[in-house]
Amino acid sequence: MNKAIRICKYCGKTFTPEHGRQIFCSDACRINHKNQEKRLRNAAKKNVLSTHDTRAALSGKEYLSITGAAAFLGITRPTVYARIKEGELVPVRFGTRTLRIPMDQLVANTERLPQPSNGDFSTLISKEEALERYEISDTWLYKKIRPEGIRPRIVKGKAFFPKKDLDRLFPPRVVYNAEDWYNADELIEKEGLTRKYITNLVRVKGIPHCRKGKVLLVSRKEWDTARLFRGDIEKNYLTCDQAKKRYHLANKTFYDKIKEAGVTGIRQGNSVYFKISDLDPLFKDKTPKGQDDEELFNMAMFERQYLDYRSGIAKERFNKDLEAFREKAGAPIVVKRAVVEMPEFDLDALLAKYPKATPVQAPVAGQMLWQVDVDGPSTAPAVGTKVAAGKPCGYVQAWYGMEELLAATDGQIVAVTAPQGKKVAKGEIVALVQ
Repeated sequence: MNKAIRICKYCGKTFTPEHGRQIFCSDACRINHKNQEKRLRNAAKKNVLSTHDTRAALSGKEYLSITGAAAFLGITRPTVYARIKEGELVPVRFGTRTLRIPMDQLVANTERLPQPSNGDFSTLISKEEALERYEISDTWLYKKIRPEGIRPRIVKGKAFFPKKDLDRLFPPRVVYNAEDWYNADELIEKEGLTRKYITNLVRVKGIPHCRKGKVLLVSRKEWDTARLFRGDIEKNYLTCDQAKKRYHLANKTFYDKIKEAGVTGIRQGNSVYFKISDLDPLFKDKTPKGQDDEELFNMAMFERQYLDYRSGIAKERFNKDLEAFREKAGAPIVVKRAVVEMPEFDLDALLAKYPKATPVQAPVAGQMLWQVDVDGPSTAPAVGTKVAAGKPCGYVQAWYGMEELLAATDGQIVAVTAPQGKKVAKGEIVALVQ
C-alpha cells in the first residue's frame, strides 16, 4: 500500500507522517510556527494601539494630507487613492498639486468600513510570505481575495492576510517524481483525454496509481505500455503499411519475417504498431543505401513502379508475362482483315444519267443526318426535293459537333448516295442536285 505524502505547514517540504494528525515535518517546524503566530498576534495588537494614538493626535485638524489620511485610517497611500477613485473619499484641491481630505469624511469612513471585513485572522501570514509559499503574483493574490471580501490587515506598514483562508484559496501543489508518474490533469490537457477515459483504462489494465488530494497520479511505465501516445507513435512506431513501404517489402515477406523473429505489435484502434527498433535489425539489409539523385527522382515520380522494382514484385510480374507469351508463341497466327463493303450504287452510271447534275460532298468525316424527325423515323430526302444554293440540305455529325451540308446550286435532288445514319468520309459524294 502506498504511504501518504504531506506538505509541512511551516516550511512547505514534503514528508511521510508518522501518525494521522501530523502536520509538521519536525518538532523544530512546529515550535517555529507557534512562535511566529505569537509574534503576529502581538504585532497586530500594537498596530491597533498605534492607530488609536495616531487618530487621537490628528483629531484636532480639519483637513489631512494623503499620508495623514493613510495613518488615520491605518491603511497605505495606494489604498487611499483607490478609495478616492471609487468615490468613498472626495478630496479638496488646494493649488495645482495639493490635495487634502476633510476630517469628517475620514471619521465616517472608519465607521462605515471596519477592518477586517471577512476572514479568519487568528493565524496571519505576510504578503511576501504568501507570494513565496503559494508561488503566485501580487495581482493574482488580490484578484482571488477580493470576491471573498477579504481585506489585508496592516501591521507597521506591512499587509497581513488570514492564512487559513489563503490555504483554502491556494491549495499547495503536489510534489511527485515526474519520471515515475503521470499527472492525470496533464494528460487531460496535453493529450485531449477525459478523466473518465483515464480512470477506466487504469482500472481495466490494472495500472498502478495513487491519489494525493484531488490529484490522480498514474505509473508512467505501465501507462506507456498500455497506451501509445500520438507523438510516440509518429516517432518510434510504424504500421504494417508504413513498414512495408519503408523497407520495400512484399506483404508475405514482412509477416513471415516478424513471425519468425517473434516480434509482437501493439494494437491501437484498428491498426497494429511495431517498434522501429525491433524492425531495423530484421530489415536493415532491405533499406536502400547510397541512393543517388536518379533513384530519388524515380522514387518521387514513379513511386509505385519503383517500390515494385525494389521489392521484387515487378520481376515476378515480368516472369509471368514472359511465360504467357512463350505459351502463345507456338499457336497459329490468325490474321483478321476488315471487310470492305461495296457501294450500293454506281456513281458513273448516275453521272452518265444526269450529266448536268452537281454533286453534294461531305465537308468532314462523320455520320450522315439528313433530317431529325421527332414524330417519325428520320430518312433521307426524297428525289425531287428542292434545295437552294448556300442553304443547308442536311448535316454531318462529326466528333466535335454538327457540320452543315450545303448545296452549290439551286435545283432539286435527283439522287441520294448516302442514306440516313451512314458513315461518310470527307469529300464523299452524298447526293446529286440538278
